[in-house]
Amino acid sequence: MLRTRTELIAWLSRNVTDPILREAIEWGQIENLGGFCPLPTSKNPGWVVRITSKRGRVHVIAVGVKNFKLYWFRLKEEMIDWSRWIGAEAENELYKGDRNEV
Repeated sequence: MLRTRTELIAWLSRNVTDPILREAIEWGQIENLGGFCPLPTSKNPGWVVRITSKRGRVHVIAVGVKNFKLYWFRLKEEMIDWSRWIGAEAENELYKGDRNEV
């Protein structure tokens, strides 16, 4: 299971199949928004990541956990339900996200 931001990004690099997203992950800016339970449009917990490509296009990806397996899917930014953010109670920085002062 993922424990650090580095592991999350490495998992995305290995598992995202869309070539546009792969390039954005490789060359763009990545922001971990933290842990959510449940993720938008899902019943499962996981993390939300915002990726800004080198051309300035913003992509939002969720990484979910189901039956101890990870999967990813795209999200629209407006779909993020901040009331489901679980970073405030978390000790693990991966759940708090990159801007954990929120």
